[in-house]
Amino acid sequence: MEQQLIENRRVSQLFCKSVESCKRIALGHLVYCICKIIIAVVLLTINGIKSCLWEDANTWMIIVIAESILEIVLFSILMKLIKKTPTLLNVGEELHQVIYAENSQIDNYGDISEFLANENDDQTILYPEREFDKKKLLLAQQIMSEILKIHSPLKYSKHFVFLINQGLLIWGFIIGFEVPWDSDDECRNRLLITIYVFLFYTVCQYLDVYLLIIIVGLCLPFFICFLIYLKIKQPKGKKDANQILEDLKKQYLIKYSPNLIEGNPECKICMQTYQLEDEVLKLPCHESHNFHYICISAWFKVNLSCPICRKSYEDEEGNNENIKNANQVEQ
Repeated sequence: MEQQLIENRRVSQLFCKSVESCKRIALGHLVYCICKIIIAVVLLTINGIKSCLWEDANTWMIIVIAESILEIVLFSILMKLIKKTPTLLNVGEELHQVIYAENSQIDNYGDISEFLANENDDQTILYPEREFDKKKLLLAQQIMSEILKIHSPLKYSKHFVFLINQGLLIWGFIIGFEVPWDSDDECRNRLLITIYVFLFYTVCQYLDVYLLIIIVGLCLPFFICFLIYLKIKQPKGKKDANQILEDLKKQYLIKYSPNLIEGNPECKICMQTYQLEDEVLKLPCHESHNFHYICISAWFKVNLSCPICRKSYEDEEGNNENIKNANQVEQ
């Protein structure tokens, strides 16, 4: 049954191309990490031979090597998962890129390209080339996210690597500023080149995250000012519907009983007769102005006034006046 389910599923051309992009992205990360390790090892070796005593910098480079090894392990596992056809079919179904084909047979389960949908069934081939490329890059990121979501240890490992990279980024800036500015010092030049190359590629790697942080940081002061403006412009004494209902509920909510309601025993909003133990809210504007609590709650979401006499309950002064009038009527 499971084999038949796999055989009957086909994926769009957009999905296949996006999987290839995922492989290239993962391979690019592996190459980058290997280059980081080689550069750091060479620099540590030269520093040892030349007696460059930058203890903080050497420690920083050792941590860079350890972090790079962790990234190599992470992306190697990710590349293996990207090559697993059943996993990709499940991811494709989550991303709505799977097309079902009846009475189909697959002789080889080795690669996702074997599950490419028929051109007549695949709508993604109709995309213009420019739009196709944009969607391909976006879908590639979604595929990697879905694979990480399925395998939670990889997801947490990626978050851990991200935090380490940010720590190394900050530490690298600090070391770069602390190094004495002596143009004749070869140790300093090699160190700064290594640090700045690492910082450049780290910024490129997490550019979307940094841009989001910058945008949020720039917009946050304006958002705070807008909230302050709304708070200042809000009329004094105004209450929202939930607060008004809570205040009225404490004093005027009753369980229906014939001797507790004056006038016709029906809700003036839904026009339904009250049943025993129904929750009824008697508004203080008049004894006969009573409604199902559910009905008046929905009404107050739209209009903060009595549905019958239109007395406003929007501000504290109006509420006090209504209660005072109700007390006078009772007397």
